[in-house]
Amino acid sequence: MSTLTSERSAIAGGNNGSATVVAELIQRLVATAVHLGRDQDPVVRDALTKALVDAKVLSLLLARFQSMTSGEGPGAALS
Repeated sequence: MSTLTSERSAIAGGNNGSATVVAELIQRLVATAVHLGRDQDPVVRDALTKALVDAKVLSLLLARFQSMTSGEGPGAALS
């Protein structure tokens, strides 16, 4: 049980730093696509859009996990 609690804490994280890093990397990918003129390619646009949505979902999940653990240890709901 102690190991599971530690893993849940690591997944939930203490801050939204990992989501911020991911979002910054995706913004760099978008800028690179624009610079290379690939931003109008539907396949590239779809891939970038999916990445942006996934980054936002990660950010929201981390925020949800943090709100669930405020004041107490992470429970089984974080699984």
